[in-house]
Amino acid sequence: MTRRHLVSSALGAVAVGMALHAPSVIRAESVGTPYFSKVDSFLQSAMHSRGIPGLSVAVVQNGSVLLSRSYGYANVEVDAAVSGSSVFEIGGISKQFTAAATMLLVEKSKL
Repeated sequence: MTRRHLVSSALGAVAVGMALHAPSVIRAESVGTPYFSKVDSFLQSAMHSRGIPGLSVAVVQNGSVLLSRSYGYANVEVDAAVSGSSVFEIGGISKQFTAAATMLLVEKSKL
């Protein structure tokens, strides 16, 4: 599986795991590039089609944050927008990310 497929699968898993209500607010704070606009399009589409109220995403490469954005609502009951400091209760969804990260380390013979 390529890194692009892993990222797409991971974002899809986050979208499915956080699905609650349809968002009506989309916010983004970051510089724009063609790559980031593709991330925006993917996330906005996933939020709309899966009924995700809000999420935060970060793209990190070599310890540098390339992209940090927040979308939608952290609390739909009071229309509170997601921010960089929003806390999400993820429940059991983190297990698959831990497993994927572990397998990446196994593939690189680091574990």
